[in-house]
Amino acid sequence: GEGIFRGDGAFGQFGVVCKNQDLVVIIQSASMRLQAVLSAVWDKLLPQLSDHPLQETDASLLLQHRLAHLELHPLLGMRNPGAEESLHGAEYLPDQPVPSLADWIGGVGKFQPAGGKLLSLGFVCQDDDVRLRFVQDNGTFDLAVGMTGHFARTEIDGVPYGANGAWRAKDKLEVHLRSARLAGGKRFVFHFAGSKLTVSADSTIPEIGGLADPLTPTYTFTLREGEINTKTKMYWEVND
Repeated sequence: GEGIFRGDGAFGQFGVVCKNQDLVVIIQSASMRLQAVLSAVWDKLLPQLSDHPLQETDASLLLQHRLAHLELHPLLGMRNPGAEESLHGAEYLPDQPVPSLADWIGGVGKFQPAGGKLLSLGFVCQDDDVRLRFVQDNGTFDLAVGMTGHFARTEIDGVPYGANGAWRAKDKLEVHLRSARLAGGKRFVFHFAGSKLTVSADSTIPEIGGLADPLTPTYTFTLREGEINTKTKMYWEVND
């Protein structure tokens, strides 16, 4: 329409400027359904615009709450308290060279490696305080993992990261890691089997090549000492 402009970015990110309505819509969700998002703007948003403030209704209060607590769709919290208790203090040594946390996460738009390599991967699990401990040749970093249905924030070297986790099975922990400065991130699956840990990861952007992340290798680790018990009961956390 007249006075409406669209600017496209990579991986489903774009902006719409509606000059006459004094409105700018920024989409950073990396949606693969561009037209569906545009149709929602035309059919739902534009017809409801007004020159006057909206009346305060239950719907407007709900919208205010959602906007104030806006976050990426998190994993529904599935807990495995027995395994988490067993994992507390566990330290795994890599069976092959593993890059630093920042390079392992990667993300669309990351063109220069941060450098460094991982020396060990540890777990801190005390109730809702769940952290991945990355001991690297350039320092030790604890990454908080939200296990109650929300992302937990950690700042490492001035860069904010978010992590959200849930147990996919009794022996598989899934963790989504994001850098707040990049379009994508990584979905990690930690598979525990005896003294071994296998970590696989794939990009949150469903494309390969070009500006997208390259395929991430699968890495294996060996428990430094002790044993891990994942044959325990699991339960759901309720998202607030």
